[in-house]
Amino acid sequence: MKMTNSTLTQAMTTQEVASRFYDLEKKEEWFEIQGELFSDLVKSVDPPNSPYFDSGYAEGKIPVRKKGEEFVKKIEAVHKCTLLNQSWEVIKIIFRDR
Repeated sequence: MKMTNSTLTQAMTTQEVASRFYDLEKKEEWFEIQGELFSDLVKSVDPPNSPYFDSGYAEGKIPVRKKGEEFVKKIEAVHKCTLLNQSWEVIKIIFRDR
C-alpha cells in the first residue's frame, strides 16, 4: 500500500486505518489525518449557534481543511493534562476574543 498526501492507491483495512490514525494523532498531525484518511466527500457540520465556527458547514477535503485552519487561528492556548496512566486526557482550549 502506497500513501500520498491525499490519496491511497489501495484500500486499507480498519486496523490499518486505526493504526495510521493513532500514529498521526500522537504527533498531533491533524491535517495529515484529514489528507490521508478522510474521504474526498468529507463533510464538516457544526452544532447550531456555535460561537467558535463561522461557516457551519463544509464539504470536500479542501473546504474542510480551510475550515479547520480558520478554527486553529482562533485558538490562543491549549492546556493538556494526562490522567490515570495516560488513559484519560483533559484538554482545555482558550479562544481569542472575537
